Amino acid sequence: MGLKWSALFIAIVGVVSLVFGIMFLIEAGNAEQKVLDEIAPLNLEMGEVNAAYGQASAALGQVMQSGDPEAIQNATLQKTSLGVIRSNVGTIKFVRNTGILEIIIGAGLVLASVGLFKRD
Repeated sequence: MGLKWSALFIAIVGVVSLVFGIMFLIEAGNAEQKVLDEIAPLNLEMGEVNAAYGQASAALGQVMQSGDPEAIQNATLQKTSLGVIRSNVGTIKFVRNTGILEIIIGAGLVLASVGLFKRD
């Protein structure tokens, strides 16, 4: 009788993990679309954000040597904006990977619970 309760508990945890994994994947897709909509005026793709950030960093270094306060402010704002976008892209990738991992763990737990039910 105790093995059935354990299998039931494992199955519930597995299903919950599957549900959370699917939710994470859906939210990552929604967030990615939102970021793409927000960076549309910059004409950047998600994969080009790191390169644009590197260019903005190099441009800021050059502008800092010129000493023009307005140019420094503009270059700093551009680098900061690209840094926020870069951070958001990283968070989206983390959430997507976590969702995939949750689905794999959930499927494994459900399969393990089925094995325990058959064993008893």
